Amino acid sequence: MPSLPIDGQTNWGDPLNAYIAALQNEANSTQANLNTHASNTPADPHGDRAYAQGLVNPIINGVNLPNGFVQLNSQGLIPSSLISGGGGNNVTGGMYSGIFDAVATFGAVPNNGADQSAHIQNALNAAGSAGGGVVWVGPGVFSMANYVVMPSNTWLMMSEGTTLQRIPGSPNAKYLISNVQFGTSNTPSSDVRITGGTLDAVGSSMTSQCTPIFLIQSSKNRIQDVFINNVYSNPAIEINGCTNTIIDSCFFDGTGSNNIFSGGSTAPAVRINVSAASTTPSGLANTFYNNTVSTNTRVMNCNTQSTGFSFGCYGALVGDDFSNSNHSKNIFVTGCSTMYASSLGSGVVSNGQFSGLVNANNLFV
Repeated sequence: MPSLPIDGQTNWGDPLNAYIAALQNEANSTQANLNTHASNTPADPHGDRAYAQGLVNPIINGVNLPNGFVQLNSQGLIPSSLISGGGGNNVTGGMYSGIFDAVATFGAVPNNGADQSAHIQNALNAAGSAGGGVVWVGPGVFSMANYVVMPSNTWLMMSEGTTLQRIPGSPNAKYLISNVQFGTSNTPSSDVRITGGTLDAVGSSMTSQCTPIFLIQSSKNRIQDVFINNVYSNPAIEINGCTNTIIDSCFFDGTGSNNIFSGGSTAPAVRINVSAASTTPSGLANTFYNNTVSTNTRVMNCNTQSTGFSFGCYGALVGDDFSNSNHSKNIFVTGCSTMYASSLGSGVVSNGQFSGLVNANNLFV
């Protein structure tokens, strides 16, 4: 490119014109290069475009395909078309085996007030027939006229916005979730897991008591992140003759007045019991009344919420009420608390039988 004229130099018109022409040629060449690069001609000369596309392609091409990425729907949920019911109940196009959607596949309908227990039970049965699996219950209030039975190796997974709510009327379900069919001699299920959601016993509208979760003579169980409310003078959870059970981060509440019993409640929120005739609920085959003790139970990070009832809706957070010579063993209660004083004088562990070191073997609080 020619140099510009200096001060005092004459005859500079031609050099200046040459300089301007050279600048114009350089600008035209730069613009031409930009145009060809924008049109990918020649194709991706530096390889940067191919590199970026290589990162994007697995996301674009793998969306909603096996071993790919899942694109959530407008509600932030996995599309029902991608969920497999398993056990011969697969949703068309489903790709996730072992997940049994109580709503999308088995027809449970939230928020309509009609009994949905049969639909949820069908999902559980399908999981049991498949050898185990996850039964997913999405958000909404699911009315329950009957309890559901967990098969072995199943996980009842509820979303944060899920509520299983007992229906007021007759019959009033005495339980919401169990691992055994009452009135039969069926073998109780083991290796069950219940997580998330709310169990609402609707105690203020009932003429009978309810234990929302009752497990008997089962092993390897976990109950976690469940909120249980409206339970009067009954435990929210009963572990009866079970072993290796974890109850973690569960919360228990009441509504403030007890229309079943007068005075303070003596039932703990979590009852750890022995399968004796005096402690096992009626309706079970008497073969279960064999003094099987509960062992290796952990109750962690649980809390009883505040209530207007003068003594609270529970007599304690953890306890039992048996009076025979067999006693639970290796019970760990850690990180738990209560927001009110119980009628038995202790918010964490109370009951004359359970809290004495003579009667309760290896109790850790």
